Amino acid sequence: MELILILIHRLIPGARILEASNGREVLDLLKQHRVHLILMDVQMPVMSGIEATMAIRDLESGSGVHIPIVALTAGAHKEERDACLSSGMDEFLPKPVSSRELLEVLMKFLEGFELVDEEVLEFLIRSNEDTTHFNVKDLMERISYNEELMEKVIHSVSFQMSGILDQLASGLEDEGVVKEVSHTIKGLSLNMGFERLAAMAREMENKARGELKVKQLLMESMYAEWLTIRDILSEME
Repeated sequence: MELILILIHRLIPGARILEASNGREVLDLLKQHRVHLILMDVQMPVMSGIEATMAIRDLESGSGVHIPIVALTAGAHKEERDACLSSGMDEFLPKPVSSRELLEVLMKFLEGFELVDEEVLEFLIRSNEDTTHFNVKDLMERISYNEELMEKVIHSVSFQMSGILDQLASGLEDEGVVKEVSHTIKGLSLNMGFERLAAMAREMENKARGELKVKQLLMESMYAEWLTIRDILSEME
């Protein structure tokens, strides 16, 4: 579920997400909040996703309200899909959920929401699917498998990168700053084997003249990617 949360925040910056650990909590949240879409885990304790969906549809009966409910399940059998749809769910997503499938669901059921331009969304999807966070093998080959040097390089980059990202974030409205700093991040990331971050920096450099909201989405994605890389580097120390 954590990956889905990250993807949603990347696709819809500023989205408010409510989390529930069981079907009963889902019902309690609906009494307190207006919800536009429910991603419902089928297998939950206390009350299953199917039971919760049936209860929601009973509550909605005669009210004119219909909250879209999308099933999330590790099972991909036709019988389970049919059971989900029969309970009142609107769509079915098998786990693990891909970025592309999630995007299609969001655009189908959140039509009234403004999503950032599709070209950038397609890029983020491709970068998730085609690149890695940290190509350790590639870096080790470049430094001739020198572990001491590896440790120094990681320490140096960890110290630099956060500051460079902050510099980019503060200059998103300045085309020259975006081009220059993105180029720096791209080069540093390529040298380190941070494939996904390098791809994002390249896209930011290409979008230097683009809309601010597009650059803000890329910036948020770059920050999130750096946090992931930093966690990986911390585990290596």
